[in-house]
Amino acid sequence: MLKQFESYQAQWADAWRDVFAWVLDEDPNAEEGRTPIDIDYPYMVQKDLNILAQAIAAFTSAFPELKVEPVITLILTSLGINNIDEVLDMIELKRQENAQKDQLQSQQQHDQAMALATANQPPTPAPKPLAEAIDELTRALES
Repeated sequence: MLKQFESYQAQWADAWRDVFAWVLDEDPNAEEGRTPIDIDYPYMVQKDLNILAQAIAAFTSAFPELKVEPVITLILTSLGINNIDEVLDMIELKRQENAQKDQLQSQQQHDQAMALATANQPPTPAPKPLAEAIDELTRALES
């Protein structure tokens, strides 16, 4: 019965989308160039988001490889998010920002470690001019 009601809601959403396309002077059958319209109906059964979040956390901790786009799309859909492509773009942007931050932090830690390592070493003496070094070597060999 729940599936029938959801199917009925989907039919009405399609019908409303066609009406809005006509008002916006768009081709209702076109796939590209359509104005994004979000048509939502109330849920027939209230979703328990706490249980859903626990299930997602359990699955992704047991199987980290599930963090791929099709699974994330399914999760976002089950959360009731309609603009999934925009959300996925934001997620990818945030991942790139985090990767850049991690890389910068790693580089800073490496630079600090190198600075500490060189600070604990005795300073290397400045190289002597070649002529002075040859004179020293000659004196050492003569004695």
